[in-house]
Amino acid sequence: MNIKFICVVLLFISINCYTQTKEEVYKYITKSEIKHPEIVYKQVLYETGHLKCYPCSLQHNNLLGFRLNHKHMDFDSWQDSIDYYIGWQKRRKYSEDENYYVFLKRVWGAPDMTKYVSILKNIKI
Repeated sequence: MNIKFICVVLLFISINCYTQTKEEVYKYITKSEIKHPEIVYKQVLYETGHLKCYPCSLQHNNLLGFRLNHKHMDFDSWQDSIDYYIGWQKRRKYSEDENYYVFLKRVWGAPDMTKYVSILKNIKI
């Protein structure tokens, strides 16, 4: 057998052996200290293609698409990326008085935040 073929098969098996479910992610988010967990969960669904986009962010355990120097940040687990978001909210000084969508427009950094927010608002959970 070709060694390249074996490596591809092993990679496929390792990717598909376990992936987090939507229910697991939602439960983890809602039990955490995250502010506006429903909106953050919508961000997860959008950023990961409903938890199906392995090459974009799932291979990095990065459910929210965090980047550093134009590359996806790597996390040890998907839970770590959620925990990172908690710190991110705190560092950006989110105030309960501010509408969360307005907050995201102010600090998230996507090229077209009006479109991003519109997409989030239309995701059904």
